[in-house]
Amino acid sequence: MEFPPYNRSRGRAEAAVLKKMKLLIFAFENIKYSAIGRTT
Repeated sequence: MEFPPYNRSRGRAEAAVLKKMKLLIFAFENIKYSAIGRTT
């Protein structure tokens, strides 16, 4: 099955967005845990 090029590039863009979201969530969790660690 042939895919038009725009589908492939859109898939790559979505993968990049997912990766960024994962990094943001990871950073947010780290900040949350370090904040909890400081308050206790």
